[in-house]
Amino acid sequence: TGVSKKQYLVIKNNSRIPLEYDCSVPAKYQEVVIFDPPKAILQAMRKNNVVCTFTPTAKREYKLSVPVQVTNIYDTTKEMIGYFNPGSGVAIKAQQKREQSKYEVRVYGVGNDGSLSIKPSKLEFDTVTVGFTKILSLTVINKSKTNLYIDFQLDQNDTEQKSEEEQQEIRRIVSENFKFDFKEGIVPALSKKMVKITFKPSLRFDFKIKLSCNAREKPVSNLRSTIKANQFLSQKYSINIMAKGDFPLLRLADIRNEQMSVSNLWEKFELTFLNKELLTVLSKSEIEYSSSERKTNQSVQDLQKNIKVFSWDFGKVPIKYSHKPRKVTLTVRNVGGVHAEWAFKLPNDSEIELEPWADPGEPTPEQAFEKHILDNNIFMIEPKTGSLAPGEQTDVNVYYVSKEVDFHHLKVFLQISNGKPLILHLKGETLSRRANLRLCKDEYHIPPVPIGLEWSVTYPIEIKNLGITKLKYKVDLENLRKLNDENHNFNIFDIENPEGVLMPNEVQYLYSVFRPLESKNYHIELPLKVSDIEGVVQDISLKINGVGYQGEENKPKEIQFYEDLPKCRAHCQPDDEILAAFSIEEIDFGEVDPEEPSKRMVILYNMSHTQKLSFEFFKTGLLCTDNINLMPISGELEPNSHKNIKMVLKAAQLPTIFDGEIMCQIEWEDNANRGVGTINETHTGTKSVVTHANENEFLFIRLKKRSCLDKYVKNNNYELAKDPVKPSLFLNNLFIDAMDEVLEDKDTDTLFEKLEEEPIGAYSMLDEQEPPT
Repeated sequence: TGVSKKQYLVIKNNSRIPLEYDCSVPAKYQEVVIFDPPKAILQAMRKNNVVCTFTPTAKREYKLSVPVQVTNIYDTTKEMIGYFNPGSGVAIKAQQKREQSKYEVRVYGVGNDGSLSIKPSKLEFDTVTVGFTKILSLTVINKSKTNLYIDFQLDQNDTEQKSEEEQQEIRRIVSENFKFDFKEGIVPALSKKMVKITFKPSLRFDFKIKLSCNAREKPVSNLRSTIKANQFLSQKYSINIMAKGDFPLLRLADIRNEQMSVSNLWEKFELTFLNKELLTVLSKSEIEYSSSERKTNQSVQDLQKNIKVFSWDFGKVPIKYSHKPRKVTLTVRNVGGVHAEWAFKLPNDSEIELEPWADPGEPTPEQAFEKHILDNNIFMIEPKTGSLAPGEQTDVNVYYVSKEVDFHHLKVFLQISNGKPLILHLKGETLSRRANLRLCKDEYHIPPVPIGLEWSVTYPIEIKNLGITKLKYKVDLENLRKLNDENHNFNIFDIENPEGVLMPNEVQYLYSVFRPLESKNYHIELPLKVSDIEGVVQDISLKINGVGYQGEENKPKEIQFYEDLPKCRAHCQPDDEILAAFSIEEIDFGEVDPEEPSKRMVILYNMSHTQKLSFEFFKTGLLCTDNINLMPISGELEPNSHKNIKMVLKAAQLPTIFDGEIMCQIEWEDNANRGVGTINETHTGTKSVVTHANENEFLFIRLKKRSCLDKYVKNNNYELAKDPVKPSLFLNNLFIDAMDEVLEDKDTDTLFEKLEEEPIGAYSMLDEQEPPT
């Protein structure tokens, strides 16, 4: 179908008068059968050659009867008297005698799609790396007895919903990425033609293409004007082409350390931004850098100046614990569709060894410092190279070996073959025997809070002493008072515990409270001074942002505290050092009503085949006035076993918002003599976690909770069960912790047992023993 075939027909006038013929093709078949010329005048004893063109439009059998009407032609002047002797006669009325005769021309033909075919019926290039080529071939088969002129046309599917500009751009992309060695030409009758298609992707794109092969005979020069030429260029055959251009895509799917939480490491290693960058299209400078090993005239500095730089910060390590390197394990996963080869390149990897007699010259201070770091292996990466098939993943260990009190840094190149190049700025600091306070973030964004609240919202900010000596902190509230004065003397922000003491490795929280007066953004910077026994050791700026809104429809989008973190551990291998894991490491309680319990559950796994472990959850000040019950809070796990941990969060009357972590200490059977964490009683009465750095293994669960703040807005229809009298946060925590201590104390259990056995005599024991601690 869609291909034309011609036959020649001779029409002869055997009479001695002129005749006119007219081939009247029925309207239904005027696109199928065409006579050329369809109408003409034949003089006496003359003949005319008529071309009949048959173009089937459907796969079927055609039997057509085309009427041919023949009419005699009279010359009216010849009917005048005196025609042969002009002026001798008188004109008379001409008698028109037109006689008609009818004939039939029978046209037989078959429309079939088998005259032209393409094999295979589908081409699949799969995924090809950007810049590389893949060639596939197809065969065009002309089964007809007519030479066919063919041409190919490529069209991307599913472009109907796109604008005209977008469609033009897609057509341009398709034409640039696919090339034919035979785009158009003649395919002789009863023959085959092999066509090679080269796919060379220039960008990351998913091609779903319809390849149309249009066929026709040589264009007829004098076709009937009512027939459009493109009806002879009708689609003869079409196949689908599936192809995808992609560059190697890696993603850092997980990051682990036996003592630091995933969220802290994720923030320090900037993995959220790094993973986003790995998915972006290569820029011109990145393409030049990736091809620089093959040929380039540019210097290394010129090639590197436009490469993105990301910081990998190992944090701060006290010199006391420098005997053990800080090891961070990153899980690298190939999330693309092509094979990915990667390599970490240190500055000395391409260094040429000089002859003994050669003078390298005097190095600059920067070069000398870099050489010192490389010679002493202060930063190490294992393995430095690797190869991953699509979907595969592997672990890469990076080390910071702190041997001296100093701030160390080193630039390392992450080169993905034919993919994105990055510069990684490795950082680590070895602390002296002084205190050091750490904030989790440089700037905090309190989630949006509606205006008109009865009570301020409490938002905890984690602080930790990374040093080995006790520290004192004090927040300067002068800027806070100024902000509140500028807002009609209304307490927009406040810090409930602006000063305090942290023991070495202790975690506490600054309790900031926020109650917006207007629908706008609020920002405050508070100086935070940190000192130890030797004096002031740090000056930190605590930046807090808050936003007020009115009406749920006007609620701004919340800036996430944790973004793009793994929900659970990526994988576990038998040779891993960390063989304990939670089924999920992020629990979102959502919006919780006051005094309403919210329940969740996680599973703790012991994946060791030989060792038993014991676990214990540390208490935390993250929850503010809320209370969480973990069942069990401690216990033991046999090898290759698991335990369900039930969590029940009961929100207090006062509104709170928190994003943070609770810590679970893991102790293995063969490490029972190692140090354990302790609970430190602070001067405020709250309990905080004190851990022994580089001695214990910890797991972390991220908790997220929001109060139903609309129920605290004035003049709404919700009434609290009782008017919340705002207590001191620290007194509240002190009371809760004191009750827990009493109920968990062994002397209390002994007292209850005595009361059951000797209800009267048990009281005498109170005079003999110290009360429960």
